[in-house]
Amino acid sequence: MLIQAILVGIIAGWQLIDETFLWSSYTYRPLCIGFLIGLALGDVATGTITGASLELVFIGAISMGSYVPPDASLGTAIATAFVIHSGMDLGAALVVATPIAVISSGFKNIIYVTLSPVIKNFGIREAAKGNEKGIYISHFTMAFLLFIYRFFIAFAMFYFGADAVSSVLSELPEWVTTSFSIVSGALPAVGFAMLLNMVFNKKTLPYLFLGFILTSYLGMSMLGVLALSVIIVLLTVDWTNGGKEELADDTEF
Repeated sequence: MLIQAILVGIIAGWQLIDETFLWSSYTYRPLCIGFLIGLALGDVATGTITGASLELVFIGAISMGSYVPPDASLGTAIATAFVIHSGMDLGAALVVATPIAVISSGFKNIIYVTLSPVIKNFGIREAAKGNEKGIYISHFTMAFLLFIYRFFIAFAMFYFGADAVSSVLSELPEWVTTSFSIVSGALPAVGFAMLLNMVFNKKTLPYLFLGFILTSYLGMSMLGVLALSVIIVLLTVDWTNGGKEELADDTEF
């Protein structure tokens, strides 16, 4: 149990570093986290299924401008670990992951607000002196502190909370677990609604309805829709302009 908790903490800590300080390889997305937690705890299939389900919930949780999204990576890591270790129902896992993600996001922002100015100012002073080593120290100090924060949060929640969660779940009445299943069915719709809120405009609307018609009325498989989508992209993007497409300011109907 101790080794598993340490692995969960390391994976959760790495996700934050990858998301904010490195090249952002997208291993912090729920789908990848579910796989990694499953690999660490010996149940890759369950981990991947849980991660894929939570990816639908947090698919629109993307940091843009001043918007601070829920901490989907920590929520996924803890929920997936609980599912594998405690046998938690997937519906309950989806319900558990959401508040963890929201609360963790708030704590993460507090750390940013309190520590980031101090470390950033140190880096600026070292840069003014031409001290390249000082710049690296500034960058990786913040990364290390955030890793430690995330590691201990994930470690403690899994090591001290997994058995407690198992006991609570075993005592829950059937109507509560049924409610979890109903809510879990609605959460992916919320995730897609968040995503559509960012990309939905007059230019993308026809493609949305095209995909719906192809799958619902013509019975085309998702692989077929994907292939058609690639063809549409190849035909509509001006590749002579560096692969950029002029997007109209059609955010309103």
